[in-house]
Amino acid sequence: MSENQILTKQQTESLDLLDFFKVLFKGSWLIFLCVALFGGIGFGASYLMKQKWTSEAHIYQPITAELGNYYPYSSMYKLLSGSNANEGEATEAILLQTYQELKRQISSYDTVVLFWENNDYYKQQVTGDTAKDQALLNELVENTVFIEGNESKNQPTRVLLTLDNPKRSVELLLMYINYANLSARNVLYSDFMVRWRTLSDQVNVSGQMNLPVVQNGHITNSEGWQAKFKMMSAVTPKFDNKLQAFRYLKAPTLLPQTQPNRILWASIGGIFGFLFGCALVLVLNLRKTRKREVVQNE
Repeated sequence: MSENQILTKQQTESLDLLDFFKVLFKGSWLIFLCVALFGGIGFGASYLMKQKWTSEAHIYQPITAELGNYYPYSSMYKLLSGSNANEGEATEAILLQTYQELKRQISSYDTVVLFWENNDYYKQQVTGDTAKDQALLNELVENTVFIEGNESKNQPTRVLLTLDNPKRSVELLLMYINYANLSARNVLYSDFMVRWRTLSDQVNVSGQMNLPVVQNGHITNSEGWQAKFKMMSAVTPKFDNKLQAFRYLKAPTLLPQTQPNRILWASIGGIFGFLFGCALVLVLNLRKTRKREVVQNE
């Protein structure tokens, strides 16, 4: 292609582009009308959106008084097993263990599903339509959120629940945390009983075999096993079901309601209106041009 041909092609494209903008400019009133219309529709639609309320709780590691008699039993177990060198380390390990189990339960998908499936809030909305009921359950699960905190950044561990009823949002968040705590309690109690029986059997067998006792790096005679077994035989763990594997830094509280971003919805509608208006102007201009050509040909 010669240089003149290239120049001619560029001039033609420039003229086509100029004509394109001229068409849009002539139809700008229609474009502005579409922008206003669709922007208004977007703004109005924001009022039809279902309102949501979010409740929030901040939780933290419990203190010994909140563990009921699980703490003295666990402390005795650690003493007999020799798993911690001092009382401070043993106590910290017990508190951390209970709190970690609570976080595992409260963030577990299975725990959330079981909570909602057995809760009246979900049961009252069940329609019998499998697809709709599953969609409702999935929405409730997604709206039940656990967010791990970060102490170094002063960020608390949070549990949130979003519902369309502000009062029920707070009530059900409290119920869910208590449900997760009950699940953690059952796991901790069951795990403790297995470890207690296992240790008792080990101590009994070691005493019968006259094995030396190794406690915190020190070796003593086998009579230590017999003393431990007598102590364990004299104690039958019976939990008082008062264990709370966490404490509140902030009890369940309703967060300020966040209204739908009406400006955003109006802007989205306006953008769609602008594109629709441009397309409409070009289509009308094309039809007008074709009619003119038909008339001229006749």
